[in-house]
Amino acid sequence: MLNQRQKRLYKFLIDKSTTNEFISKEEICTNLQELYRRNEEKTNEHNSTAFGLIRRDIRAINSSDACKIILSNHQGYKIATEMEAIDFIERRFKRDLKSLKINWNLRRK
Repeated sequence: MLNQRQKRLYKFLIDKSTTNEFISKEEICTNLQELYRRNEEKTNEHNSTAFGLIRRDIRAINSSDACKIILSNHQGYKIATEMEAIDFIERRFKRDLKSLKINWNLRRK
């Protein structure tokens, strides 16, 4: 179940999905200032409370029953197209399967 902040972030990303471009964390903070306050922070990306909150909210959205998958990379976030979503799921599956194989081999030692 998403909280109100996560729902607003999801709606914002859905509204911006028509451009099919990545949306940076800075842009999210600028457009959703009441949710992700960054104007007073004098920190970099890695220890910013607003950026950390955005990352946690994106993970929560992707873990929820939301209809769309949110992709993330160094450029920012965007709603995945159908083909991007399939590719994303396949890459995660391969990653997780590789991890399971490594764990199984470690357990057998």
